Amino acid sequence: MTSSLPSLGHIANVRKVEVSEPIERAAFVSSGRHLLMGQRRNRGDTSALILLGKCIEQARVSNKFDSNVWLDIHTPHVVFVCGRRGTGKSYDLGILAEGLTLGHDSNIATKDTAITTVFFDTQNQFWALLNAPDERLEEDREQLNQLEKWGIPANQIPSAKLFAPSGDPSIHPNVVEFAIDPTELELEDWCGLFGLEVYSPQGQLIRNLLNKVARDGYSVSEGVGRQGHRIVAAQALYDFPDLIACLKQDIELSEQSQRQTRDAILWKLEALRDSKVFQKRGWDVLEVLKPGQLSIFLLRNLDDSTKSLVVSIIAKKIFRIMGKYHTERKVAERAGKPLPQDYASLPRGVWTLIDEAHIICPSDSHTAAKPILIEYVKRGRDAGLSLVLATQQPSAVDSRVVSQVDLLIAHRLVVDADISAALARVPADFPNDVSFGATRISDRFALVRALETGEAWVADAETNRAILLVMRPRVSAHGGDEPKVV
Repeated sequence: MTSSLPSLGHIANVRKVEVSEPIERAAFVSSGRHLLMGQRRNRGDTSALILLGKCIEQARVSNKFDSNVWLDIHTPHVVFVCGRRGTGKSYDLGILAEGLTLGHDSNIATKDTAITTVFFDTQNQFWALLNAPDERLEEDREQLNQLEKWGIPANQIPSAKLFAPSGDPSIHPNVVEFAIDPTELELEDWCGLFGLEVYSPQGQLIRNLLNKVARDGYSVSEGVGRQGHRIVAAQALYDFPDLIACLKQDIELSEQSQRQTRDAILWKLEALRDSKVFQKRGWDVLEVLKPGQLSIFLLRNLDDSTKSLVVSIIAKKIFRIMGKYHTERKVAERAGKPLPQDYASLPRGVWTLIDEAHIICPSDSHTAAKPILIEYVKRGRDAGLSLVLATQQPSAVDSRVVSQVDLLIAHRLVVDADISAALARVPADFPNDVSFGATRISDRFALVRALETGEAWVADAETNRAILLVMRPRVSAHGGDEPKVV
């Protein structure tokens, strides 16, 4: 299938960048000058594209300067976005969210239907996606000027919905509160929440505690000898008071674990007991699995371990529901049978966007989200799942989580460790020879350091080399601008 590509404006006042090697393997539509990236099949198909930006490099052969660069979203992707603060990393997340959820009349997408998107906003800045830029505001006027030059109308995301932790005061209207049911936490979630290794003494105490409260029941001493024991039955629906009572009273836990270990877990449980984030019968993940909806989770006011836990619980549910859906869909199609009615309201695919990925899945410590995100990138494609990870510290993100990256968007980085970590995930080569004006560069580290704000090297596994882009202006309001302090 093909869709007509929009006629867009032209870039001007960009610095002169010359590259020796031509761009190959990426499909090119000469009418209107469009480059298509990320196409693993149906090369040249224009029916499901989102606009990333414009090519700002010039080559002696097959010059693609000023070409519009699009990402194909027919199939799932694992995207890694990196760059130091203020270079455009978070801006890119907004660009992707807009492209996924707006239709072909927006000039930034060619599809007809919105893609279900879940956005974990660790800084509470993407609520602005619900708003169009306002010419009355100084910070929006330059954005509106750029949109006019690009030939793109200002817009907003009508399908966006804000979610905030229960009890978290919000200045935004119509925010939906969510909570986590303690019974939804698995052993790895508890250990990640408390910063523990699963096979540590405290980790194993949590394992035994959960088994007793939820599966086996436990014994409480009420006198002398066997006749003085009372059995507390297991219960599928439990809460913090139930866990605390078992930890304090169970005879076996008292005999088999050290007092210091029990006290450490007890203090952690008591600290969480009054948190409104945890509630029995917390929240239904089907609230976000609605076709075309953009769900934005405002997590800024949570501590880092709880942010990671929220990501873990929601991502795990999405992974399991969508995995089961696509497995049964494939079986039903082979057998010529209809799908169960339960699946009628589910989307075909889901994109999950995570800002500050070094907090959610760090390289040097265990978090609740890390195991499921590793599984997400390795097996999520079969379930129609895409993942976008953004960070200003690529070296601080667990390498297993970014092991399956097929699209890299790299803005300016300056620390060697971060540049090295980003380059290790480039799914294509860098150009061998690039000239920024009179400065000629061949070193890959220097190519990343040479970028200006808004510029990015974009590389995917289907193109012969990374391409230098200026990212397009956002169509909705940008909530991440730095405030003027003087």
